Amino acid sequence: MQRQAGLQGMIRVSLPDGVLEPFSYDHDKSILLTDWYHKSTYEQATRLAFSSVGEPQSILIHGRGRFNCSIPSIDPTLCNATNPQCTPYSMTVVSGKTYRLRIGSLTALSALSFEIEGHNMIVIEADGHYVEPFVVKNLFIYSGETYSVLIKANQDPTRNYWASTKVVSRNSTTPNGLGIFNYYPDHPRRYPPTVPPSGPRWGDVALGWLKVLRSSPTKISSMPLLWHWTGSLSCSTHKPW
Repeated sequence: MQRQAGLQGMIRVSLPDGVLEPFSYDHDKSILLTDWYHKSTYEQATRLAFSSVGEPQSILIHGRGRFNCSIPSIDPTLCNATNPQCTPYSMTVVSGKTYRLRIGSLTALSALSFEIEGHNMIVIEADGHYVEPFVVKNLFIYSGETYSVLIKANQDPTRNYWASTKVVSRNSTTPNGLGIFNYYPDHPRRYPPTVPPSGPRWGDVALGWLKVLRSSPTKISSMPLLWHWTGSLSCSTHKPW
């Protein structure tokens, strides 16, 4: 609960001089996934002492997300869709380039599925260890886990695409977290022309892909560490630093 209300981020550990990675890419980006309870840490602790914290109100992609504005007592200013702070996280890419995404989950409760509309991902690293590469459409990631994937910007560059993450392994009412996979020079806040992918059914965790998760002979890794600050922080955008 302190992690959900505090400062969080990634620390990227560089490779030693002269050591090369067993794969190549053009650009390197990090994405942090979190669940967000709109109640304070103290309110959540009180609820947990007597029952449970329930489902999170939002799933965030790099500190940005959405929630149901029809919930009673919601401050109407929090649902101002014209406010730039309310726009989804946008990751800009250049057509034809390959990107390494370092994806980490700092959820308090939720197991998640992450995908980028129309694009496959090649898993190359898991929790700081290189793995034999394999292709996935949905990346299943649990609290405290980190993965590296390679993704090639090889779709129609005249439009943007959805990045989406949803709760799996439990029948949650939390809306999917959404982001924008932005092809330059399209505007980074232009919504894709399609309906966001719904993702796998909550009970269809497709754990079969873990059967192909095999360690690579290359041992040295540069996966970032997840960390959190245990003080309290008030931040209207809830954006990781």
